[in-house]
Amino acid sequence: MSDDIALTFPQIEELIQRGETVEAQRRIQAVSRSDLKRELRFPLARLARLAYWPEKVIFLLGRIVRPGPKSRVTATQEEKLEYAYALGQLGGYYEACQMLLKLDRVRVPQAMLFTAILRVRFSDFNGAEKLLRDFIAIPGVEAQDRFDALGYLGSVLIHGKQDYEGAKTLFSNLLETEAGHAHLKRNRLDNLLLLVQNEFLMGDASAGLRYMQRLYAEMPSDKMSAPVRWACREWEVLLGLKRGRRKPVREKAALAELDGVLEERRAVKRWIPAMYGELYRAIHLGDTDSLLRLYFGSRYPFFRKRVLRELNAEPSDLASEYRIRVGAKNEFELATLDGSNTVNRARLKEGQLPQRILQILGSDAFVPFQIVELHALLFPQEYFNSMTGPARVHQAIARLRLWLSKRRIPLEIRESDGYYDLTSEKGCTLIVPRPDGAMRVAGLRPRELMLMDRLRTRFGEQSFRAAEGAKLLGVCTKTVTRLLNAAIKTRSARSDGKGRATLYRLGR
Repeated sequence: MSDDIALTFPQIEELIQRGETVEAQRRIQAVSRSDLKRELRFPLARLARLAYWPEKVIFLLGRIVRPGPKSRVTATQEEKLEYAYALGQLGGYYEACQMLLKLDRVRVPQAMLFTAILRVRFSDFNGAEKLLRDFIAIPGVEAQDRFDALGYLGSVLIHGKQDYEGAKTLFSNLLETEAGHAHLKRNRLDNLLLLVQNEFLMGDASAGLRYMQRLYAEMPSDKMSAPVRWACREWEVLLGLKRGRRKPVREKAALAELDGVLEERRAVKRWIPAMYGELYRAIHLGDTDSLLRLYFGSRYPFFRKRVLRELNAEPSDLASEYRIRVGAKNEFELATLDGSNTVNRARLKEGQLPQRILQILGSDAFVPFQIVELHALLFPQEYFNSMTGPARVHQAIARLRLWLSKRRIPLEIRESDGYYDLTSEKGCTLIVPRPDGAMRVAGLRPRELMLMDRLRTRFGEQSFRAAEGAKLLGVCTKTVTRLLNAAIKTRSARSDGKGRATLYRLGR
């Protein structure tokens, strides 16, 4: 039986190379069973990655990489590599990066590539550049991996370093090389779209539209996936907007069309690059309010830094909270920090699961959350367990739903294909606290910066003890003390007292 399953692997890989990922996923599902032998799990997980199916990778490798406490199973470097990358794609960014950084880069050099890709996807462009250049310099890497690395390096040059000439040269050379490889068609489409973005940012709308024509010639819009089709339409309209900026009538029509495209993408909300369409629209119009909405409505610290650059401001220059509309009307207001609202006097208890899940879900107005990321934010000191993790997140969501229902607050937690966000049929305004401060604490990892964000959001400049911070974050007191001591070293916080009675205060 095992031999029969292994014989299907070359056929599945051929389907993937032809771009038939749906059929490839169907074939993978047909041979995926809970009793599948271990020697078949890794090659099948690799195929699942190539078929853009990270959930299946977690299913195949979860019990091997994260076994139970009594298990003697030890995962190989290659198994950890595939599992960590899939976990990162599903939102477990910090746990994934920690796993990838511990791998032997000589034995599994793809660890550098996968770490860099995850950083690019979470807008950490500067952290990705060196990893990509080091990976590209390794002799003998697979052609597909090398092309992927070069494409992501181009994205870093555009959105991270603003080296538009360098990006144009890189992509021009890359497109010529890719032309001889039929299985790299997806890379070509991605790279052409990046060239379109590059020309937009260079101010050459005509050149951008020429690249867009090349893109449509290679793949008509009716054959594109929905995310790619929306991205193409978005950038096509942005180019038209830039080209027609001196003609008010044309600019008004292009702006209306762009708003329509962005509204379609907001309704689905599954693609982080959708935020960049909103960003460049706001930059083009000089729309400060839209920039503030992007800053307060994004959970990604590196993206917020980019918005702050456009605002020419520090976090402390901004208001302590911002109101974000959900739905067409404004029937009531609700604070995402504690659930206090204008419907009644109810509020959530600090540190408990319903309060924490509300604060997390309310921290992003653009990109919804997946189960893995919700688990990482709810239980920051714990690894994701594919068997028990989803149930714990569902329990937190169920408790918040029950709290909202009992108090007749018309705010819903929407789930769509495993993605969660807040919505309201009646329409409401969410009062979102300022997500600042932690970005200025040097020496902390990204997940620790997010924990510091939550401390600053809750306590502001009020004094508090480490135990109070630990209760809020759901971590141990030692972790909070270490974070606060790091903040004290950079003069972002100060302390008064000794031992457990020590009072901490975060500065502006």
